Amino acid sequence: MAQYLSPFAGRQFLDANGNPYVGALLFTYVAGSSTKVTTTKDSAGVSNHTNPIVLNARGEPSDGAGTSQAIWQPGGVAVKYVLAPSTDSDPPMSAISTWDNISGINDTSVTIDQWIAGPTPTYVSVTQFTLVGDQTNTFHVGRRIKASVTAGTVYGTITVSAYTTLTTITVVLDSGALDSGLSAVYYGILTGTNTSIPGVEIIGDDWTHQGNVTHEGTVTMVSKAINEAKGAAVASVAGTTDIWTPADGQTVHITGTNAITGFGTAPQAGAVRHVIADAAFSLTDGANLVCPGNANITCAADDAFDVYADTTTKMYVLNYTRADGTPLVIGTRTQEFTTAGTFTNGFTIPATELWVTLSAGGGGGGAEDTSGTGCGGGGAGAGMKSFYIRGLTIGAFLDVVVGAAGAGGTVPGAGAGTDGGNGGSSIVRVGGGGAAYITVTGGIGGGGQTLGVYNGGAAGTCTIAGSNGVAGEAGAAADPGNGGASIFGIGGIGQNPGTAPAATAYGAGGGGGYNGAGASAGGAGKNGAVIFHW
Repeated sequence: MAQYLSPFAGRQFLDANGNPYVGALLFTYVAGSSTKVTTTKDSAGVSNHTNPIVLNARGEPSDGAGTSQAIWQPGGVAVKYVLAPSTDSDPPMSAISTWDNISGINDTSVTIDQWIAGPTPTYVSVTQFTLVGDQTNTFHVGRRIKASVTAGTVYGTITVSAYTTLTTITVVLDSGALDSGLSAVYYGILTGTNTSIPGVEIIGDDWTHQGNVTHEGTVTMVSKAINEAKGAAVASVAGTTDIWTPADGQTVHITGTNAITGFGTAPQAGAVRHVIADAAFSLTDGANLVCPGNANITCAADDAFDVYADTTTKMYVLNYTRADGTPLVIGTRTQEFTTAGTFTNGFTIPATELWVTLSAGGGGGGAEDTSGTGCGGGGAGAGMKSFYIRGLTIGAFLDVVVGAAGAGGTVPGAGAGTDGGNGGSSIVRVGGGGAAYITVTGGIGGGGQTLGVYNGGAAGTCTIAGSNGVAGEAGAAADPGNGGASIFGIGGIGQNPGTAPAATAYGAGGGGGYNGAGASAGGAGKNGAVIFHW
């Protein structure tokens, strides 16, 4: 083989201070690789240099005995020169300088291949091999590789490059597989990142890409279409059904009848799959599978919907279409507050519009006295209303106040019967004590009898017109007044004889006591209620 004088022949290597690199090591490799190449001391190629070449006291390549010596490199071979300290390892780990793709002077036979030979690989699996030393800088993620296997040559892309005692390389091949006949591996001359290739323009038809594509930036289609692929069918699994693996198509058919509570882990947030049901199965709404209206869905064969990955684990069911053309019916959801008290931030707003039904506490019925000459009046029904609240913010809060029931009147000793207690107000307001959307007042307690007939309680009122309660009935000589009704039902019945029973309908007034042989107490009203619908 012809030898050509190296551009480094006779070169003096100096440090930043102008001092010779005495004893430094000059390694020679095949360009772009860690494979050593032999250089010679003469043009005939008879006497070989050591590798590495040791620099003498002048910082020049020497013959090993301190005499400066020219460097001749083989024709047709580009060489990589690496200068390292005298204490460095072989191969060097702390190189001073590197010069790559160096051709011999006047050597016109050098051609640069797009593939550069790497170290000898060791087969691990159909997708993995190892290399001696730390090769992660050269064999980095995203770089293309070529490998010689039993079946011939395969090509692929590096997906994992990790070094411990060896460098382990994981690849995704365009086709085929690695096998035990793996004998050589080459890496592409271009790096996988910060490539020298400018923005790529693909012109013409019939361009085919095999493998994964990662694109940064906007894709604009000009009078062309993106034709999506149909993926393999996926069998439903009780619980989590993975629709993302394998990633072989944008549309997925789901077979089987198992109930689904999740769709697995998406490749990234924003990913979408089109799903077609091949059989009847259910979708269970939950934290990581959000169905329309937060309601479970019973799917039928040929129903179709989209799954949108808001995160890699949280999915939304969108654009649900039934095969028979009927709409997806979402049931009304409710939350009830039926215990008297104040619930600060007690209701979390689930929708932008709410239908609210509420009533305050009903008034208690009045008692008759011990004279037996008359009856107590009935307690009044509370204010009541059903109405819409619009323009709400989902996730915000409302305060809820449920009015307490008015107590029934009692008979203090041998005296007059007492009035029934007033019912408490019910309120819906902005959370944290904010402005009220609506206030309904409780029913007024019925009058206690005192030597005669007594009036029923006055009706509760509402801050929105047209929704007052029903007044309690006045008591008659032998007829206790009935309690006033509310939106939830009739009031308590005046008792004849004995203590009047409490009202049972939310917000209704209690009945009045009867003028029997002994005094009779009035019946208690019923506490209010607040019910949200959406």
